[in-house]
Amino acid sequence: MFAMKTRSLVVLFVLVVGGAMVALFSGGSERGTRAASPPARTADAAEPAADAVPSLPEIDRSEAGRSAAELSIVAPGPEEDIDFDTVRAVPVRVVLPIGVPADDELMLDAYVHAAPGSLDEILEGRPRLEHEHHAIVAQPEETPVRVSRQAIEGSGVIDVPFPEGAANIAVFLDSRYVTSAPVYFSPDDPMPTIEGTLGTWISGTVLFPEEDSAPIPAPEALSVEFTGRGQGGFFAARFGTDFQAEVDADYHFEARGVPSDKTYLVQLPVEGRVDFLQRSLEVEPGEHVTLDIPLAVGASVHGIVVGEDGTPISGATVVGYSTKNVLARALGGRESTDTDENGAFSLTGIPPRKIELTASAAGHLESEPVPLELEEGEVAEGVRILLPSGNRLGGRVLWPGGAPAEGAKVTVEDVGRTAVADDAGRFEISGLGEGPFDLTARARKSSPEGVNGQGIEWIAVARNVAAGTEGVELMLEAPRVIRGIVVDDLGEPIPEFQVEATEAGKPYWETVIQGGFEDDSGSFELKGFVDGDWTLRAEADGYVATGVDEGVGVTVPQSDAPVRIVLQRALRVAGTVVDPGGAPVPGAEVRFDSGPRSGRFWSSSTSRTADDRGHFEFGGLPAEGAALTARAEGWAPSEPTPVAGDPGATVQDVTLRLRVGATITGEVYDKEGNPDANAAVSVSGSGFANPFLGENTTTTDAAGKFRVEHVLPGKVRVFATPPEDDLFESLDTAESEEQAMTAVLGQIRSASVEVGDGEEVHVTLGFPARKPVHVTGTVHDGSEPVADAVIIALEEKGSLSGGIQATRSDAAGRFEVTVNLPGDYVFQVQSEDENPSPVLFPVTVPDEPEYDLDLELPNGVLAGIVLSADGDPAANVGFRVRRPGPGGGMLAFTQGNRRSTGADGRFRVEHLAPGTYTLVFGDPWSTFDQGRTDLATTVAGPLDLAEGEVRDDLVVRVERPGKIVGIVRDADGNPVPGAAVWARDASGQLLNLIATTRTNASGSFTYSGVPPGKAWVFARKGELSSPEVGPVIVAPNAEVSAELTLGVGSSLVITFEVDGEPARATITVSDENGNQVSGLATAEELRDLFASKGPQREYRVGPLPPGKYTVRGTDSEGHTARKTIRVDDRGRERRVRLRAR
Repeated sequence: MFAMKTRSLVVLFVLVVGGAMVALFSGGSERGTRAASPPARTADAAEPAADAVPSLPEIDRSEAGRSAAELSIVAPGPEEDIDFDTVRAVPVRVVLPIGVPADDELMLDAYVHAAPGSLDEILEGRPRLEHEHHAIVAQPEETPVRVSRQAIEGSGVIDVPFPEGAANIAVFLDSRYVTSAPVYFSPDDPMPTIEGTLGTWISGTVLFPEEDSAPIPAPEALSVEFTGRGQGGFFAARFGTDFQAEVDADYHFEARGVPSDKTYLVQLPVEGRVDFLQRSLEVEPGEHVTLDIPLAVGASVHGIVVGEDGTPISGATVVGYSTKNVLARALGGRESTDTDENGAFSLTGIPPRKIELTASAAGHLESEPVPLELEEGEVAEGVRILLPSGNRLGGRVLWPGGAPAEGAKVTVEDVGRTAVADDAGRFEISGLGEGPFDLTARARKSSPEGVNGQGIEWIAVARNVAAGTEGVELMLEAPRVIRGIVVDDLGEPIPEFQVEATEAGKPYWETVIQGGFEDDSGSFELKGFVDGDWTLRAEADGYVATGVDEGVGVTVPQSDAPVRIVLQRALRVAGTVVDPGGAPVPGAEVRFDSGPRSGRFWSSSTSRTADDRGHFEFGGLPAEGAALTARAEGWAPSEPTPVAGDPGATVQDVTLRLRVGATITGEVYDKEGNPDANAAVSVSGSGFANPFLGENTTTTDAAGKFRVEHVLPGKVRVFATPPEDDLFESLDTAESEEQAMTAVLGQIRSASVEVGDGEEVHVTLGFPARKPVHVTGTVHDGSEPVADAVIIALEEKGSLSGGIQATRSDAAGRFEVTVNLPGDYVFQVQSEDENPSPVLFPVTVPDEPEYDLDLELPNGVLAGIVLSADGDPAANVGFRVRRPGPGGGMLAFTQGNRRSTGADGRFRVEHLAPGTYTLVFGDPWSTFDQGRTDLATTVAGPLDLAEGEVRDDLVVRVERPGKIVGIVRDADGNPVPGAAVWARDASGQLLNLIATTRTNASGSFTYSGVPPGKAWVFARKGELSSPEVGPVIVAPNAEVSAELTLGVGSSLVITFEVDGEPARATITVSDENGNQVSGLATAEELRDLFASKGPQREYRVGPLPPGKYTVRGTDSEGHTARKTIRVDDRGRERRVRLRAR
């Protein structure tokens, strides 16, 4: 429930922290969790046992065969049918930790008919470690039955009864303080060992306030939830609930054998009261923690939901949202209920705070929010929520010939409203917005070709139906059929496979059609399609999709030729994980990474676990190449090892060697320059450099010092964040997204460092020097102030971990924000328009305590329509507005906002300043939310826009895309993995400034979404770059190949000077053909934004291959400069000074 005006801000904030936070709490109750004061907690200094734990006498297998009585068997319950006339004594070695408290109650439980996973129900709610599998891998059909429960005095060997005929057994420790993984074994295995780890015993009582007059919930309805996380603070979490403690009849609970290497989030969801939440419960080995949970009544709201005519609406959903920032809401700012038959509702157990109530119901638009400010114990009565009716659509669904299609389901696409046709085929759907809408009707008709006796689903579609239309006629048609064949890379048919189809531009779950087929010829017929563009994918055991798995495009109705889907015979890989000394590493995780899919930064990956000999096997890998990486506790990951082979082959004897890794030591300082104790330290060496989710995490000691070992060699980013409770307090007290973002990001300290394997480096993390400037001003749109606009101040060469502040304008358009230092900034303004466009203002903040800044929104407009290759309006096409601008660094996130066309294919971008623009349609960066990927990336422009000019007659045609497939090699001919690839269209326009295509482990790439016609491609990696290759001729739905060779490139470091002083300017660099080569970025360069801060008024371009280039600069005052330079292949960094005229 947040408006469009905050979208860019929220996306940026959630990109940094939000996803991790929401995931952290995904294990909570449906109602969410809310903040509560920490309860009373005491830690007993439990008296430990003697350091030397006595051992039980050793036995050998000659003692087996004793009677059940001799083995101290606890008799099974009446439901357990075990014959104990003849049992074997199977010895189990028990190893207990030193220091077990004297008040422990140590028991060893044994179950027969047990295998990994079979004890889940028995162990449910208990803290436990990963299962020890031994040789037992199959799940028995029988239910596990307990055959023994024996008291344990100390470490040693104990006999466990094994009834004759039982195939296997499991043993585990039941203890207040000791935790262990279940051990599964068969009687003929070597003597198993169960080893305990000293943990914590937590017990407590749920307390209800004396003044609580509400009914007390039954104890069986209560369960205390514990979610643990390791070292590293804020987000070093294992997502989801680790274990639960049930509440007994006296409202007591206990958690036994709790692992003490974690800090715990404790939650107790309670209906009708404020849910309990303690964010940080620290425990120590051998400690008894008493945790009493006091519950609060909170506030309650009672009211009614009515329609526009005053009629009560039953079954409406009422939601109370916290009015705080989006992350505070995600952490527990939501209560909900449904209205009764009289439209009445009651929300109870609401924490005291400001909330907004909204209601929704079928056939109505969502209500306007009703604001309330609630106090503890307050009862708000008589709240009335009005649900508007909205627009409606009506009509009939008919079979061919005009018979009514009773029971047909009619759906308004992209809205989710549905109706079922009555016996006359009539339907009516209300609660709709402005439209237009696409309608789909579906009904099944009996047919011998039907699936599972359900018949064939007939379909009718109506496009672009105006709101308020009452006479829509939906004539059902027999569903379209797609016919095809699935073959392998040799052209041989695959006899058994699955096919999946999705409609272009529609959410997967709304349109997916699937089918499994067995046919010796590899043929299939998939039914249920409507006219339009579809994408087909196939899967089969022992085969993989070739290239990137983007599927095969098909236009329905289909031509006579069947669609042909080619799957590649899969590669198998086997090998061993070893440590740096060559010894096998059991239990190591081996991950297969196929490289990123086209248009995405992330990779497709799966993993396997090495066996007790360090051996692993992978099947189903692409023959063209993949990278294998091993990880294990106590080591740094292995180097990514490329593997490739012929389709269907097996690659043997692959060795993955773990590394010692680097060690990073350092200290962290707070804003006053004092050592920051208990700060969370996170190190990111690969992937997205998130300050809270690094590969290595730890916490500073009392002197603010830290040490992180086994760090991935290479360039890493080190972050320090405040203790978790401090950050949560910042979120709790922030009243808006702007305050929350500034509060969290403003407390992050960071540094980038290069580390080698076995090397130790030292870093100091602190806040940069501050010389704050208080900026105040007004946002205007013409003569009118702009209220409630979001204003973000970005330090031009700053980092996301400190160079950003945000605020919001008041009713008079006034705003104020304090920036850290004088210097160059970009102020981004986003108004609350229905279709807002962020507006960028380059601002140089002077070296003064106060600075007044008025921001007037420009009024230029670019608008028009996007047409598909068939000339129809193209809906939901993502696009980006691109305009050269000053600066770099942080501005990579602000250069053009992502948008999409409407249902009618139209687009409109407002508040544009004078200048030259390009519009990029189908940009992969624009498809993260809802864009279409079935259309070619199309660049419209350059488009010149004068002051206040409105260009609303633009017509853009997007064609069906082709692909460029190829390989990137180095100068010696070796494949280069991880190289970034860019492409140009026939006019020389770059399809993307930020590289979304990279080579895989074998140096191969697939660049998708290329428009038909001439195209050029080039690549970069590190300080290497390739010349542009082309033109290649791209055809729709076809592939064309290209081979790129990386060589040593040179980078330009450019400054623009006016009167001998560096000035901020728009810098462009073009090659001999006049094509842009500046403004490009890789995923790694974007990741550096979280930790890096570059020099202001210095612009870096490259690496560039040898050649002649033209460098141009223009500032806001109209000063210009130009220089032509030649770049050689010596790999040097070349400085270029542009002196303005």
